[in-house]
Amino acid sequence: MTQKEDSEINSISMKEKRAPSSTPESDDNYKMVPPDGGWGWVIVLAASICTDSNPNILVAGNSDQHKRDALNHVTSNAEIYLIGSRVWCSHQAAVFSLLYKDTMNDLQLTATNITVILNTYMGLLLIFGFFNSIPMKKFGYRATTIVGVVISSIGWFACTLASNFWHFFFVFGIMIGAGGAMIYMSTQVALGMYFTERRGRAMGLTMTVTGLSLIVAPPITSHLMRVFGARGTGLLQAALTLNGLVGAFLLHPVEWYMKKVRHCTEEQLQTSHGQDGGSRVGESKIKISEDKSYAPVRLEEAGEKSKLQLLELSENGKAQVENESNLGSKENARIRADVNINQARAVKTDYLEKEGALSRLVQLLDVHLLKDNTFLVLVVGISLAASAEYTFTFLVPLILVDFDFSLNETAYVMSLIATGDLLTRFLSPFFADWLKIDARSMYVLGLLTVVASRSVILFRTEFHSMMAVGLFLGMGKGVRTVYMNLVVPAYVPMDKLASALAFQNLGIGVITLLISPLIGMLRDVSGNYTPSVVVLNLATLLVILVLVGDRAFARRKQRGIVQHVK
Repeated sequence: MTQKEDSEINSISMKEKRAPSSTPESDDNYKMVPPDGGWGWVIVLAASICTDSNPNILVAGNSDQHKRDALNHVTSNAEIYLIGSRVWCSHQAAVFSLLYKDTMNDLQLTATNITVILNTYMGLLLIFGFFNSIPMKKFGYRATTIVGVVISSIGWFACTLASNFWHFFFVFGIMIGAGGAMIYMSTQVALGMYFTERRGRAMGLTMTVTGLSLIVAPPITSHLMRVFGARGTGLLQAALTLNGLVGAFLLHPVEWYMKKVRHCTEEQLQTSHGQDGGSRVGESKIKISEDKSYAPVRLEEAGEKSKLQLLELSENGKAQVENESNLGSKENARIRADVNINQARAVKTDYLEKEGALSRLVQLLDVHLLKDNTFLVLVVGISLAASAEYTFTFLVPLILVDFDFSLNETAYVMSLIATGDLLTRFLSPFFADWLKIDARSMYVLGLLTVVASRSVILFRTEFHSMMAVGLFLGMGKGVRTVYMNLVVPAYVPMDKLASALAFQNLGIGVITLLISPLIGMLRDVSGNYTPSVVVLNLATLLVILVLVGDRAFARRKQRGIVQHVK
């Protein structure tokens, strides 16, 4: 074995190790972590402001016809509430359908035209959310949210001036869809970056405030429509959306509030000797931080070349690599190299210039995340379960009407679902912290509650029984809503969070588009919704089994590694 030997670094150590010469005050003793509180609670408020300022409520009216219109315009992730004698819809597509219903009739738009507009909106909300990770990486979540708020506000304003199909298609389907996607994704990423241990509480509070706004906003919206009419209310909604700028400017970069904590422990360096005078090639370890950038470089030290696949750009302006390599002697030597950050960035720039546009896009989207089997299991599982839940939410009012429930009874059940949802959004994070339950386990618990509640709906059709079922269904839904966006962030590094959530939202959109026609076909063939609910339950149960099985396999594998080390 020669001194000059090309060695590929394939194992990456996620634990930083301190050199023996480090002093107690050395930076090697510390790492930077999110505040997990502090300004993070302002981020919770800011995310709520951004979300709630985007208009999502419209009163359906007093008459049975208006209530029926509300049920007919509910989209897959909308909510229906009964407050007093009125039905309220909680989704932008429902707002658009009901707010501009008379206007579109005057313009003689067909049902197909309206469907195209709404489907374009929903499609862009999901698809643009996937590509939203690119501007967030380039400009940050605050700038992305600001742009999203402005685009959404302009879209709502332009809706009041719409005079034909293509006008509505562009301003609502494209502009408001893209703006809403930017707002939603950016605020979710900001929450994920500011919190670690308290991430569940932060998400629960944000979702709770959003739910409370659904109770406060309807009476105000109803009054505005009586006073200003549809177009006047649309103008006010455009102005209301601009209030999201207040929240957007509060989304400070998390780097401003990172805390330095001690994390290193003493480590004894071990030297191995070959009895036959030979030597062994040691393992190379690269220090990686969650919020750093990486670039491929080639390091030459003492005549030995090591191709580094990843290089940390540390905060102190240097990239640090620990490499144990064979120098042709009986003793392995530890080499510690410091590479200037500017040199590393130059290497990264040269590397990217040599790559094509497609390769750069793949890197920006972090497509390599899909090589992780556990990540794939989480994304596909969450996407399938969320799609099943969204589809069932769309079916609930139709199922109740199919059971000969009156519109008022249907709205009462939907209100109880919303009540259970709101309560568990707030309480479930505290329950999880008290019992020390992780995000994935809470998510599975929520799915089990939802499946059980759906199953009971098929066998109990009495109004009072359905009210109890609705409450439990809402509780399961609340847990699922909070922890659906916490499972993946708990697994991926901070700098990959935007891309990871983008893959999750894309999966939800694609699977929803695929299963929705299937569910409708089952209803048409069977004449009732029982087969549809059974299929949705089976899909959710499959997700539960896969998530539990993956966790069991990971623990078994970890125990095997520990026993092997011992």
